[in-house]
Amino acid sequence: PELKVWRVYLQEKRLYMYKSLAKMEYPAEPYYDCFQDIEYRKDWDKHAKAIEIFGTNEGNEMVYWHVALPFPMSDRDYVYYRLCHVDKEKGKYVICSRAAEAGQKDDVAKVVRVTDYVSNVVITATGESSVEVLCTYFDDPKGSIPSMLVNFAATQAFPKMLDSFKHFDDPKGSIPSMLVNFAATQAFPKMLDSFKHFDDPKG
Repeated sequence: PELKVWRVYLQEKRLYMYKSLAKMEYPAEPYYDCFQDIEYRKDWDKHAKAIEIFGTNEGNEMVYWHVALPFPMSDRDYVYYRLCHVDKEKGKYVICSRAAEAGQKDDVAKVVRVTDYVSNVVITATGESSVEVLCTYFDDPKGSIPSMLVNFAATQAFPKMLDSFKHFDDPKGSIPSMLVNFAATQAFPKMLDSFKHFDDPKG
């Protein structure tokens, strides 16, 4: 797969927003099916300590997501609205998510609630077996992670993980959905976004 990532600094938030574009040789519809399947995510995402659709609000799904982080970092959790739209004729599949208002779900002890979160994903069929995934992502995880980890993630761990997933088969079809979810929506933007509280000595 081909992956490009951009970022823009939001002065009012003192944080970065990220945009990623992935081009892959997979059909769009099953890609989308795996992408938005929250129950299926539980099978492969070891960091999803809990994830569920717990209600609806004005046509939006309400999702709770608890992310397990390694010691000594505190776990994060998200309560957010999710809206999905499919236009098969145009080959467009859209998933929009944003943080819900406070009070929709009780806080969990020793878990940091992320209250500023936006994710917009557009999956576009570029052929019978090819797809582009455009993701715009922002969150404020309310904390920081050692900056040396971001360099490892961006230059070694993430590219190696992408390459290794080419050898996995998806038990639900032809899509390695671990790659779909991890690459397009969460891991790379989130790992990068977690470091904005550190100063970059190179600018």
